[in-house]
Amino acid sequence: MPIKVKYVVLTEDHANWIIDNTRAQYKRLFKDHGKYKDIQKYLDETYALEPLVKSHNDFSKQMLMAFEESVPVASAELLASLPEEERPENSDKPLLTRKMLHNTEGKGLAELLQRSEEIARQKKHDTLLIRTFGANDTAQKIIRNAGFEPHKTEHARMGNASVEQLLFIKNMV
Repeated sequence: MPIKVKYVVLTEDHANWIIDNTRAQYKRLFKDHGKYKDIQKYLDETYALEPLVKSHNDFSKQMLMAFEESVPVASAELLASLPEEERPENSDKPLLTRKMLHNTEGKGLAELLQRSEEIARQKKHDTLLIRTFGANDTAQKIIRNAGFEPHKTEHARMGNASVEQLLFIKNMV
């Protein structure tokens, strides 16, 4: 079955799918992390229905979801407005794809990346950035296969826990 990617308004159904799949993905990636309980606490606070929906009232964020038939299989958040200090050197208008969710095989992720690229070109972004967790080997492989280059390593805080994030880059000009 073909996978279709489209913009979505964060409805309660979509938000619940994101919450459930975020919990499953974080458990898969971080269950052996020394501070997994802190990560779970972070999830409880950040990925509750009301705060999640409210956080998407920001017009600089857009949600993409990949569907097989009408069933969601992957999602990602696009962020068009990055603070100056987060922009890559020589990039005036970057687009960041982050908070990617997918199953263990990465179903729908290649399609999300392809759609992110199309959006970046349509909206004349000069750079497309992809952020994923260092522990997510599946995503890294798919991202590299899509022609993205490693850009830098970052560390994200989740409560008292710190996890490695990788930033990949592709020039759009």
